[in-house]
Amino acid sequence: MAITRAFGDFEFKISIEDAIEMRRDLITSSPEIRRHDLNIFDDEFIVMGSDGLFDKFTSQQACDFIRERISKYQFLEDNVENIARQTAYESIFVKGV
Repeated sequence: MAITRAFGDFEFKISIEDAIEMRRDLITSSPEIRRHDLNIFDDEFIVMGSDGLFDKFTSQQACDFIRERISKYQFLEDNVENIARQTAYESIFVKGV
């Protein structure tokens, strides 16, 4: 089920128990939010992704994949979008098979 579908798929928010229809939040459109304090001396980058990425990569694999691509570029600020595209491509077309 696509994450955007959580907003409107009411059949997944209703359950029937003992012939009584009840509204329950079986799925929710409430986001999961986590706060992390960054250390500018230790943290190299942030990876933000949905289940589309993390169903294919562990957190460590995603970091290793991105770190490897960063090391190939002399000017990272010009290539951040390219690295994001490569990561998406890898998760969809290489690991998604």
